[in-house]
Amino acid sequence: MLFKVLAFVTLLATSISFKTDERRLSDENNDGSNKIIYIDVSLNQTLKDNNPYLHFVNGNIEQTINLILDNDYIYHTESNVSFVGDGYYEICCSTEFVTEHLDNTILSRDNYNYICVGVSKSFNGYGYYGNKMINPGATYKTQRVWLYNTSSYFTTNDDWGSKRTTAIGYHYDNKWSVIEMSNVINTYDKKVYYYADLPIGVTSINFMATSSNNNHKYLVYENLAIEKLSYGVCYCITDVSSDDRLEITNIVVNGADAMLLSMVVEAYLTLSKDISNGAYSETIKKLFTTWFEKKSASSDDLKNTKILDYTGYNDNGNSYEGLEKNASFSVSEKWNTLCSQAGIDPKTGKSRGDSQSLLDGNTGKFFIIVGGMAIIVSLGTIGFILFRKKRKEK
Repeated sequence: MLFKVLAFVTLLATSISFKTDERRLSDENNDGSNKIIYIDVSLNQTLKDNNPYLHFVNGNIEQTINLILDNDYIYHTESNVSFVGDGYYEICCSTEFVTEHLDNTILSRDNYNYICVGVSKSFNGYGYYGNKMINPGATYKTQRVWLYNTSSYFTTNDDWGSKRTTAIGYHYDNKWSVIEMSNVINTYDKKVYYYADLPIGVTSINFMATSSNNNHKYLVYENLAIEKLSYGVCYCITDVSSDDRLEITNIVVNGADAMLLSMVVEAYLTLSKDISNGAYSETIKKLFTTWFEKKSASSDDLKNTKILDYTGYNDNGNSYEGLEKNASFSVSEKWNTLCSQAGIDPKTGKSRGDSQSLLDGNTGKFFIIVGGMAIIVSLGTIGFILFRKKRKEK
C-alpha cells in the first residue's frame, strides 16, 4: 500500500498529535506492542528552544513522556510508546505552539517511527529513523533485486531541492533495514536501472522514495510494498495518471548491453540451486526473457566483458562459505555455465529437452533420412499395388 508524505499542513491547535492503532513496528525497538518514537524538531525554532515533550491524552487520562535529545535536534521518547487502544499523543513545549491535531496513524504502522516537524506551523512528514546502508554488492549470501523507475513521485526533488533517493526496505533477523539502491546506465538507450543486494532469506520488500537531505534522510515520500518477491525479473514503477497512484509490474528489458548483463549474472551462483541466487531452472528462464532475449550486446561483447567470480567450491567441501571472488570470467562463460547447470538452452531460454527440435543436429538428420526412406518405400508400395490392380482389371 502506498503512503504519501503529508507536507506543510496548516497548524491550528495547541500541539502536534497522531492517533494510534494496533499495528506494530517490527524492529529492535519493538517488544510486540510498543516502540520508540523519534521526533525531528530541527526545522522548528520554537521546539528547538523550549524542551519539547510528548503528551498522551485518552479521555480523562493524561501522561507526559520525556524526550531525550539524540543529535541534530532529533529526540526520542524516554520509553516505548504503546499503540494499543484509544487515545492520541501530542508534541508539546513550555510555550504556546499552535499546530493542527493530526489524525496520523502512519506512525503506528510497520516501519514508521519518525516525525519531522516543519518550519513555523508546518509538519514535514514521517519516516523511519535508522541509517541507510550502502549497497554491499553481490556475494553468495545475497540476492540482487532490480528496478526500472519512471514514476515522477520517485524522481522529483525532495523538500530541499535535491533528487529523492530510491531505496529498498526489508525485514531480516527481526530487524528493519534500508539500503540505498545503486544504479547503472544502459548505453543502448541511456535508461537507468537500479539494483540492491539483499540477504537471500528476504522474501518481501518495500521500494521507497526517501529524502536525500543528510539532515532529514529519514523522511519517506513513497512506500510501495512487494509482498512476495519474484526472481530473475526487473520490476518497474510507473505513474497511473488517471487516479494519482503508482503501479508496479515486471518488464522485459530492451537492448541490455554487455555491462548491464554482466551485473545481472554476477549476482548468481553456478553451483547453487537456490531460487533467489542460484542456477534454478525457472529463475534462469526468467533471466533469459527479462534480460537476454532482447539484448543489444553481441557475442563478442559478452566474450570480452569480464566479471569476478568464485572458485574452489569443490575443494571447500561443496560450499561457498568463506570464499571470495578471485577469478575472472567472461559474461558469456558465466551465462553459459548458469544455463548448463540449470538445464537451459542459453540461446532460447527453454529447457534443453523442450528447445531441441527433432530436426536439429545429428538426431534431426537421422529422422530426415529415415523419414525419407519411409516415404519412398510407402510410395513404391502404393505404386506396386495400383499396378497389380490395373493388370488384373485387364
